[in-house]
Amino acid sequence: KTDLTTVRFGLVVSKRVGNAVVRNKVRRRLKTIIQEMSIKETYDIVIIARHNISTVSYGSMYRSLKKLLIQSGALKAGIV
Repeated sequence: KTDLTTVRFGLVVSKRVGNAVVRNKVRRRLKTIIQEMSIKETYDIVIIARHNISTVSYGSMYRSLKKLLIQSGALKAGIV
């Protein structure tokens, strides 16, 4: 949690995920999911993509990220 006025995200997608095309696809998916969610307060959040994320569907990625953000308190439980 920070005193800033905006939410900041950091995405870490290492070379173990795949080549540049695969890494960029994962990064784009994560950015899209983040934009769809409504974060209630200002946080600095770092998301580290694991090596098997390239085989995960968009829906599964969405549900996992939503669950993690709710557990951390950054996302309201009833939102999107």
